[in-house]
Amino acid sequence: MKKFLNDENGVIALIVAIIAPLIIVLLALSFDGSILLLKQARLQDALREASLGANALSEEGEKRKFIESYLKAYFNKNIDFSNISTKTTQINTKDNKEQSNTAEIIDSYAQMSALTYFSKNLTKEKSTTLKAKVSIEPANGINPNVDYVFAMDFSNSMRASFFTKTSKIGFCKLDSPDYDEVICNKLKVGANRAEVMQVIILKIIQSINANPHHTSKFAFLPFYAGSQIKKSFNYNLNIGGKQTEQTQEASYYVLQVTFKPEYALSDYDFWSGVMPIGSAVIDNHRLTFDTPPYSTHEERSNAIALFRRFTSPKQNLIHTHIEDNLPKIIDYEETLRNMFDPKKVFSFRFYGSQDFNSLIPEARINGVAYDYYGDKKNIFKESMRKLDMKFYEQGFKQITDPYSVDILNLKPFDSENVGGGLTLVSTAILRGAAMLGEGKNKRRVLVVITDGIDSESVGSSSSAESDLLYMENKLFSMGMCEKIRNEYKAKGVNVDLFFINISQKNESKNTLKQWQKCAGQKNAAVVENIDEFLKTFKQFIFGNQLGRFVNVDK
Repeated sequence: MKKFLNDENGVIALIVAIIAPLIIVLLALSFDGSILLLKQARLQDALREASLGANALSEEGEKRKFIESYLKAYFNKNIDFSNISTKTTQINTKDNKEQSNTAEIIDSYAQMSALTYFSKNLTKEKSTTLKAKVSIEPANGINPNVDYVFAMDFSNSMRASFFTKTSKIGFCKLDSPDYDEVICNKLKVGANRAEVMQVIILKIIQSINANPHHTSKFAFLPFYAGSQIKKSFNYNLNIGGKQTEQTQEASYYVLQVTFKPEYALSDYDFWSGVMPIGSAVIDNHRLTFDTPPYSTHEERSNAIALFRRFTSPKQNLIHTHIEDNLPKIIDYEETLRNMFDPKKVFSFRFYGSQDFNSLIPEARINGVAYDYYGDKKNIFKESMRKLDMKFYEQGFKQITDPYSVDILNLKPFDSENVGGGLTLVSTAILRGAAMLGEGKNKRRVLVVITDGIDSESVGSSSSAESDLLYMENKLFSMGMCEKIRNEYKAKGVNVDLFFINISQKNESKNTLKQWQKCAGQKNAAVVENIDEFLKTFKQFIFGNQLGRFVNVDK
């Protein structure tokens, strides 16, 4: 008996055999518990995001539908969500001076059924109900007193299609809170990035207009390398030795830049038609001026130097001369100083088929400097082609019906308007800074929408492209964006800059860094699909207006 009692062989095995079932049960419960904790955390995070979006909606039914749709998309499974609701309550708060106030809080609730794997064998319950609650102190809603400038890229590359097919647009599903039949029908027939851009901006304006008390006004800056405006000009028509003054509307190319002193002119428009010759041709007869036009004008030499350097007959003003010469003749310091004055621009009038003298069949009007009469067939020998863009700048105005605005609804490209082959975002920022000055509200926003610069790897490209990239980088490095904010802040105006780059994320890293440094880390983004486009746009414009999360238990 004594020997048996002292024999310890198999004791550990006996102990393990006794407690093994308990260990297995604890492991099973721990596994189930870990899975449930993870799902609980995911439910809480999903409800936070969903409730923030739902807060922008007005109807309770819309809010519940939005939250449920978001949760289903978040978990991407056929999970049963229940008891989704929102409730508005009043709580007592204290400000920095310890004064008591009341605040309106919106509580959102949701439950989901989570399957258990091992616990069901012990409790006979196949699932557990997880609950989540989120409290938001809403802001005052979308700020109704903001002026917006939309700088819209209409370069040739914007004719490319979007990376995601329009048939896969998430917000165009019938159960989406953002669903709009007209908007989605326009997107379905949208053939390219520019047309998608038009529709997304249209929807943004609709959202802003939903507030009946808003005072927001909208301006449009179509660009690729510079922009174009329409305005009237006066000219003298010489008929039989008699001078008659007439007025005509014309298209002008615009750059918000200042040139170096040797090219500076008091009025660039005045010299739009300058030519260094002293004769003209009409009806195959050469006419010689007694004195070459404006030969004694003190700015004549500067005008001729500028137009010899910046333009030449029979060549494309934009693609050739901006690439070759703009970086060499721009005065960077003066350009940044003058970018807030919309009148301090270089503008060149484009000649078109309408620029002719109706009283003399074979004659045409050549700018404001003097009248040139010649054969219509030779127009391009003495003039420049018009900008390859259908749309013109539009100043601030309220838009009650965005479907009536051409720049948001007309097809941007056709046989006559193919889009420019060059994208200079810096020219849009410079011109946009000037246009912001025409706003009236204390908060103003410039949104630049583009598919990016022409190349991020310019090192292997032409020297002209390298010069342009140098110009862009120099303007950014000189604090162009910060100067814009500081200039308007000194006038009591808050300005926000936003960049939306339509591109593949892995192809726009350098561009994105440049723009984030300029506008702010959260104010520039690359979008690859249309859902991301709308979401990013809304976040930029409305993101900080939805509210903040609060813990009402404390």
